[in-house]
Amino acid sequence: MELGTFWVTIAFVVDLAFRVIALVVVPRNRRPQTAMAWLLAIFFIPYFGFLAFVAFGSRRLPKKRRDNQLAINTHLRSRSSLLSP
Repeated sequence: MELGTFWVTIAFVVDLAFRVIALVVVPRNRRPQTAMAWLLAIFFIPYFGFLAFVAFGSRRLPKKRRDNQLAINTHLRSRSSLLSP
């Protein structure tokens, strides 16, 4: 097997692995539109799409942002209860 053929085979196998892994991992706990967008990115531009998903695809917010959101939600609930008749 030539060296060029070897690298093409490796690239094909990695590309196929990205696509199979994406079909399992991406749709979990995401809205269908979001999952479809990530899958399309990974299928049409596999290496860049996979790296973008790893970098930006997390649904988990940092603890500080979650705490801020909880405080805001609590404040809004207390203020909206004053509006009820």
